[in-house]
Amino acid sequence: MSIFDKLNPVRTMEKIESKQIEKGQSVAMWESGKKTANLFDLNDHSVVLNGYNSNPFVYSAVNRIATLMASIPIKAQKLVKEKSFHKYKSLSWAEKSTREGYKLKEESFEDIPNSAIQDLLDNPNKEEGAREFRFNQYVNKLVTGNMFVEGLQPTDSRPPIELWNLPPLAVSINKSQDFYDKILEIYFNWGQTQKTIPKEKILHSRLYNPDGSVWGLSPLSAARRSVQMLNDGDEWNAALLQNGAKPEYVLIVAPGTPQSEKEKLKKRFRDNYTGPKNASKDPLVIDEDFMKFEALGYTVKDMDWQNSQLTSMRKVYDVYGVSSEIFNDPENKTMANKKEAVRSMYTDRILPEVETVVDEYQRWLVPKFGDENIFLTLDLTGVDALNEEKDKVADRMAKSWWLTPNEKRAEMDYEALDNELFNEPWMQLNQLPLSEIMMEPEATEDEVKELIKEYSLNGKSN
Repeated sequence: MSIFDKLNPVRTMEKIESKQIEKGQSVAMWESGKKTANLFDLNDHSVVLNGYNSNPFVYSAVNRIATLMASIPIKAQKLVKEKSFHKYKSLSWAEKSTREGYKLKEESFEDIPNSAIQDLLDNPNKEEGAREFRFNQYVNKLVTGNMFVEGLQPTDSRPPIELWNLPPLAVSINKSQDFYDKILEIYFNWGQTQKTIPKEKILHSRLYNPDGSVWGLSPLSAARRSVQMLNDGDEWNAALLQNGAKPEYVLIVAPGTPQSEKEKLKKRFRDNYTGPKNASKDPLVIDEDFMKFEALGYTVKDMDWQNSQLTSMRKVYDVYGVSSEIFNDPENKTMANKKEAVRSMYTDRILPEVETVVDEYQRWLVPKFGDENIFLTLDLTGVDALNEEKDKVADRMAKSWWLTPNEKRAEMDYEALDNELFNEPWMQLNQLPLSEIMMEPEATEDEVKELIKEYSLNGKSN
């Protein structure tokens, strides 16, 4: 067995059952039947096991993105000004997160009291809260390229009362041969729960797959080589460290050496030279007529392992559309500061993806509640990285002494104060209204003489 066989062991995949339905073709995300696979086979569970579950960089990127996405609540609102809404929708997320963007959004919508759809979004099911539910659905999509949400309805004519995330690994799709109506129904198989679900009761959001598949394309498909290099590098480095940083070797003995002597020599090397317990021991010296030691592998320095790991790590983050600077990459400082990098991640990666999922909910969930005027929006009030724009406005207003306090409050989206003093500019020197600044008039000639006289009298008394 070569060293490459050791790094890429052949293993047999367990059969995954998928139901065959006569009117179409059932397709599981992970193909059924026994097969062999390398360390990172996208056609089996290793896309999760060797990607998300085992690779620290994939896990870190997915969890960080999903956590930030899940921190943005979804609100059910009523459209009140269509013109402002269309203008707001045309903005980029960098523009939407400015004061002008917030103002357009506030003009477009108003909250709906006692909303049934809002209650469902806030309490999706008995096992998950709203934030955990959102986090799980985003992880599913970021890892596998697919997320499935089932809406449980009391009857077909009533809206859902619960929403459940279905693990993509447990889902099969009964697809048709019709390009314009690809999915017939969903088959779900998880433990003792086995059922066929009508497609109308499933929200399937997926990352675009250019081959036209009913399945979304996992980001790990594009990153698989970098992920495999990271996994292989970690295993190789761990094994090397356990062996005292000694590479694989070969012992060359004199021709004609009996097999029994070879075996004794190998055992003495294993007992005295290999393994973590022997890492600090003195070199083994054997008195033989002829013996030569040759290394088979490269040293850590020769492999340039650290730089190779950094390169692969950055490729993984690139695939997920985030800067490695955010994940404490010491050598990648391409932005002015980390705050700008985080803000860029929100406007370029987080918000566009969340908006895509919300649009899917708008298409699938809202019509079930029978109100066409309901719009699902994102509540960005709790996103500190985007509130930096407000900090900039506040700093600008603090320097604009010629504006009235109420004008400054309006610029910051606060209500005006019912006080006349706040409707006139305040002087920068003492921060007082102009009307309150009392200027002493110049003294008259008689007043000056009276002051001199009074001063003289006081001087004599002293």
